[in-house]
Amino acid sequence: MTVLNGKGISKGMALGKLIFYTPAEKHIEKRTVTNVQNEIVRLEKAKQSSLKELQKIYEKALKIMSKKNADIFKAHILLLDSPDFFEDIVNIITTDCVCAEYAVYTIAQKLMKKLKTEEMKSPINDIKDVSQTLIRNLANEKFNDIIGSEKVIICANDLVPSQILEFNKANVSGFCLINSDRNSHTAIIAKSMNIPAIVCIEQLTEKYMGNPALIDGEKGMLFIEPNSETIKRLFKY
Repeated sequence: MTVLNGKGISKGMALGKLIFYTPAEKHIEKRTVTNVQNEIVRLEKAKQSSLKELQKIYEKALKIMSKKNADIFKAHILLLDSPDFFEDIVNIITTDCVCAEYAVYTIAQKLMKKLKTEEMKSPINDIKDVSQTLIRNLANEKFNDIIGSEKVIICANDLVPSQILEFNKANVSGFCLINSDRNSHTAIIAKSMNIPAIVCIEQLTEKYMGNPALIDGEKGMLFIEPNSETIKRLFKY
Protein backbone atom coordinates (compact mmCIF):
# COMPACT_ATOMS: atom_id res chain seq x y z
CA MET A 1 0.00 0.00 0.00
CA THR A 2 1.23 3.50 -0.91
CA VAL A 3 0.00 6.57 0.98
CA LEU A 4 0.16 10.04 -0.62
CA ASN A 5 -0.69 13.26 1.19
CA GLY A 6 -2.38 16.39 -0.10
CA LYS A 7 -4.96 18.80 1.27
CA GLY A 8 -8.50 17.65 1.84
CA ILE A 9 -11.32 19.90 0.68
CA SER A 10 -14.45 17.86 1.38
CA LYS A 11 -15.38 15.29 3.98
CA GLY A 12 -16.04 11.68 3.10
CA MET A 13 -14.37 8.50 1.86
CA ALA A 14 -14.22 7.25 -1.71
CA LEU A 15 -13.17 3.95 -3.23
CA GLY A 16 -12.39 3.47 -6.92
CA LYS A 17 -9.89 2.82 -9.68
CA LEU A 18 -7.52 5.72 -10.45
CA ILE A 19 -8.16 7.26 -13.87
CA PHE A 20 -6.03 10.13 -15.20
CA TYR A 21 -7.80 12.78 -17.24
CA THR A 22 -6.02 15.02 -19.77
CA PRO A 23 -8.13 17.87 -21.22
CA ALA A 24 -8.53 18.24 -24.97
CA GLU A 25 -6.73 21.59 -24.82
CA LYS A 26 -3.41 19.79 -24.24
CA HIS A 27 -3.50 18.22 -27.72
CA ILE A 28 -4.06 21.32 -29.86
CA GLU A 29 -1.91 21.57 -32.98
CA LYS A 30 -1.40 24.61 -35.19
CA ARG A 31 -3.10 23.59 -38.42
CA THR A 32 -3.35 25.96 -41.39
CA VAL A 33 -6.63 26.21 -43.33
CA THR A 34 -7.44 27.37 -46.84
CA ASN A 35 -11.11 28.21 -46.24
CA VAL A 36 -11.20 30.75 -43.42
CA GLN A 37 -14.96 31.28 -43.68
CA ASN A 38 -15.62 27.59 -43.03
CA GLU A 39 -13.58 27.80 -39.83
CA ILE A 40 -15.59 30.80 -38.67
CA VAL A 41 -18.83 28.90 -39.35
CA ARG A 42 -17.46 25.92 -37.37
CA LEU A 43 -16.56 28.27 -34.53
CA GLU A 44 -20.04 29.82 -34.46
CA LYS A 45 -21.72 26.39 -34.38
CA ALA A 46 -19.41 25.25 -31.58
CA LYS A 47 -20.12 28.46 -29.68
CA GLN A 48 -23.88 27.91 -29.84
CA SER A 49 -23.51 24.27 -28.75
CA SER A 50 -21.24 25.36 -25.90
CA LEU A 51 -23.68 28.06 -24.76
CA LYS A 52 -26.48 25.49 -24.59
CA GLU A 53 -24.22 23.11 -22.68
CA LEU A 54 -23.11 25.78 -20.19
CA GLN A 55 -26.72 26.91 -19.66
CA LYS A 56 -27.70 23.34 -18.74
CA ILE A 57 -24.73 23.15 -16.37
CA TYR A 58 -25.77 26.44 -14.75
CA GLU A 59 -29.35 25.22 -14.30
CA LYS A 60 -28.07 21.96 -12.81
CA ALA A 61 -25.77 23.86 -10.45
CA LEU A 62 -28.65 26.03 -9.20
CA LYS A 63 -30.47 22.88 -8.10
CA ILE A 64 -27.63 21.40 -6.06
CA MET A 65 -25.68 24.34 -4.62
CA SER A 66 -26.01 27.94 -3.52
CA LYS A 67 -26.70 30.62 -6.13
CA LYS A 68 -23.37 32.23 -5.24
CA ASN A 69 -21.47 29.09 -6.23
CA ALA A 70 -23.72 28.39 -9.23
CA ASP A 71 -23.04 31.90 -10.54
CA ILE A 72 -19.50 30.70 -11.36
CA PHE A 73 -21.12 29.05 -14.39
CA LYS A 74 -23.17 32.12 -15.24
CA ALA A 75 -19.84 33.97 -15.58
CA HIS A 76 -18.71 31.28 -18.05
CA ILE A 77 -21.77 31.94 -20.21
CA LEU A 78 -21.12 35.68 -20.16
CA LEU A 79 -17.48 35.17 -21.18
CA LEU A 80 -18.32 32.84 -24.06
CA ASP A 81 -21.05 35.19 -25.26
CA SER A 82 -18.77 38.22 -25.06
CA PRO A 83 -18.33 39.86 -28.51
CA ASP A 84 -14.71 40.77 -27.69
CA PHE A 85 -13.79 37.16 -26.84
CA PHE A 86 -15.37 35.82 -30.04
CA GLU A 87 -13.94 38.56 -32.25
CA ASP A 88 -10.41 37.98 -30.92
CA ILE A 89 -10.67 34.31 -31.93
CA VAL A 90 -12.05 35.19 -35.37
CA ASN A 91 -9.21 37.65 -35.91
CA ILE A 92 -6.62 34.93 -35.25
CA ILE A 93 -8.36 32.61 -37.73
CA THR A 94 -8.57 35.33 -40.37
CA THR A 95 -5.08 36.79 -39.93
CA ASP A 96 -3.08 33.59 -39.49
CA CYS A 97 -5.29 31.19 -41.51
CA VAL A 98 -5.32 28.65 -38.68
CA CYS A 99 -7.94 26.20 -37.48
CA ALA A 100 -10.55 27.36 -34.97
CA GLU A 101 -9.22 25.06 -32.23
CA TYR A 102 -5.78 26.66 -32.35
CA ALA A 103 -7.28 30.16 -32.42
CA VAL A 104 -9.36 29.42 -29.29
CA TYR A 105 -6.31 27.95 -27.57
CA THR A 106 -4.14 30.97 -28.50
CA ILE A 107 -6.60 33.55 -27.18
CA ALA A 108 -7.20 31.54 -23.99
CA GLN A 109 -3.46 31.26 -23.33
CA LYS A 110 -3.04 35.01 -23.90
CA LEU A 111 -5.80 35.86 -21.41
CA MET A 112 -4.55 33.38 -18.82
CA LYS A 113 -1.00 34.70 -19.08
CA LYS A 114 -2.26 38.21 -18.36
CA LEU A 115 -4.29 37.03 -15.35
CA LYS A 116 -1.37 34.97 -14.06
CA THR A 117 0.78 38.09 -13.76
CA GLU A 118 -2.04 39.57 -11.69
CA GLU A 119 -2.22 36.37 -9.56
CA MET A 120 -5.91 35.82 -10.34
CA LYS A 121 -6.22 32.02 -10.16
CA SER A 122 -10.01 31.59 -10.25
CA PRO A 123 -10.56 33.62 -13.46
CA ILE A 124 -7.76 31.58 -15.08
CA ASN A 125 -9.75 28.44 -14.33
CA ASP A 126 -12.87 30.05 -15.78
CA ILE A 127 -11.09 30.80 -19.06
CA LYS A 128 -9.79 27.23 -19.17
CA ASP A 129 -13.32 25.97 -18.64
CA VAL A 130 -14.83 28.01 -21.46
CA SER A 131 -12.01 27.32 -23.93
CA GLN A 132 -11.98 23.58 -23.25
CA THR A 133 -15.76 23.40 -23.71
CA LEU A 134 -15.47 25.29 -27.00
CA ILE A 135 -12.60 23.13 -28.27
CA ARG A 136 -14.44 19.94 -27.32
CA ASN A 137 -17.53 21.06 -29.24
CA LEU A 138 -15.39 21.98 -32.24
CA ALA A 139 -14.18 18.38 -32.24
CA ASN A 140 -17.68 16.97 -31.54
CA GLU A 141 -16.26 15.09 -28.56
CA LYS A 142 -18.31 13.78 -25.67
CA PHE A 143 -16.96 14.68 -22.26
CA ASN A 144 -17.57 11.42 -20.40
CA ASP A 145 -16.03 9.03 -22.95
CA ILE A 146 -13.23 8.08 -20.55
CA ILE A 147 -15.64 6.79 -17.91
CA GLY A 148 -16.87 3.19 -17.98
CA SER A 149 -19.36 1.54 -15.67
CA GLU A 150 -17.08 0.93 -12.69
CA LYS A 151 -16.35 3.28 -9.81
CA VAL A 152 -13.38 5.55 -10.50
CA ILE A 153 -11.39 8.33 -8.86
CA ILE A 154 -10.54 11.04 -11.39
CA CYS A 155 -6.94 12.29 -11.23
CA ALA A 156 -5.74 15.38 -13.08
CA ASN A 157 -3.26 18.22 -12.89
CA ASP A 158 -6.36 20.35 -12.51
CA LEU A 159 -10.00 20.34 -13.56
CA VAL A 160 -12.26 23.21 -14.47
CA PRO A 161 -15.54 23.72 -12.56
CA SER A 162 -17.93 22.41 -15.23
CA GLN A 163 -16.01 19.12 -15.41
CA ILE A 164 -16.87 18.38 -11.78
CA LEU A 165 -20.55 18.73 -12.66
CA GLU A 166 -20.33 16.88 -15.97
CA PHE A 167 -18.71 13.74 -14.65
CA ASN A 168 -21.34 11.15 -13.77
CA LYS A 169 -21.57 10.93 -9.97
CA ALA A 170 -22.86 7.36 -10.31
CA ASN A 171 -19.41 6.32 -11.55
CA VAL A 172 -17.05 9.00 -10.18
CA SER A 173 -16.53 8.57 -6.46
CA GLY A 174 -13.83 11.21 -5.89
CA PHE A 175 -11.20 13.56 -7.29
CA CYS A 176 -7.44 14.01 -6.84
CA LEU A 177 -6.13 17.28 -8.24
CA ILE A 178 -2.38 17.69 -8.38
CA ASN A 179 -2.06 21.44 -8.92
CA SER A 180 -5.39 22.87 -7.78
CA ASP A 181 -5.80 24.59 -4.40
CA ARG A 182 -8.51 24.87 -1.75
CA ASN A 183 -9.68 28.29 -2.91
CA SER A 184 -10.12 27.44 -6.59
CA HIS A 185 -13.57 27.44 -8.15
CA THR A 186 -13.09 23.72 -8.86
CA ALA A 187 -12.54 22.96 -5.17
CA ILE A 188 -15.56 25.08 -4.21
CA ILE A 189 -17.80 23.13 -6.60
CA ALA A 190 -16.51 19.73 -5.40
CA LYS A 191 -17.14 20.75 -1.80
CA SER A 192 -20.62 22.04 -2.65
CA MET A 193 -21.47 18.66 -4.21
CA ASN A 194 -20.10 16.69 -1.22
CA ILE A 195 -17.66 14.77 -3.39
CA PRO A 196 -14.52 13.51 -1.58
CA ALA A 197 -11.60 15.40 -3.10
CA ILE A 198 -7.92 16.12 -2.50
CA VAL A 199 -5.81 18.97 -3.91
CA CYS A 200 -2.07 19.74 -3.86
CA ILE A 201 -1.13 16.07 -4.13
CA GLU A 202 2.10 16.54 -6.06
CA GLN A 203 3.44 12.97 -5.65
CA LEU A 204 0.58 11.55 -7.73
CA THR A 205 1.73 10.43 -11.20
CA GLU A 206 0.33 8.36 -14.06
CA LYS A 207 2.32 5.32 -12.95
CA TYR A 208 -0.61 4.68 -10.60
CA MET A 209 -3.10 4.61 -13.48
CA GLY A 210 -5.68 1.84 -13.02
CA ASN A 211 -4.73 1.05 -9.43
CA PRO A 212 -7.47 0.63 -6.82
CA ALA A 213 -7.43 3.50 -4.33
CA LEU A 214 -9.18 5.08 -1.38
CA ILE A 215 -9.58 8.80 -0.64
CA ASP A 216 -9.92 10.39 2.78
CA GLY A 217 -11.36 13.72 1.67
CA GLU A 218 -11.14 15.32 5.10
CA LYS A 219 -7.52 14.51 5.93
CA GLY A 220 -6.30 14.78 2.34
CA MET A 221 -4.89 11.26 2.18
CA LEU A 222 -4.81 8.92 -0.82
CA PHE A 223 -4.30 5.21 -0.19
CA ILE A 224 -3.19 3.35 -3.33
CA GLU A 225 -3.90 -0.39 -3.30
CA PRO A 226 -5.30 -0.12 0.25
CA ASN A 227 -5.29 -3.27 2.35
CA SER A 228 -8.50 -4.63 3.85
CA GLU A 229 -7.60 -3.40 7.36
CA THR A 230 -7.26 0.20 6.13
CA ILE A 231 -10.57 0.03 4.26
CA LYS A 232 -12.36 -1.40 7.31
CA ARG A 233 -10.82 1.20 9.63
CA LEU A 234 -11.67 4.18 7.48
CA PHE A 235 -15.15 3.03 6.54
CA LYS A 236 -15.70 1.73 10.10
CA TYR A 237 -17.14 -1.59 9.03
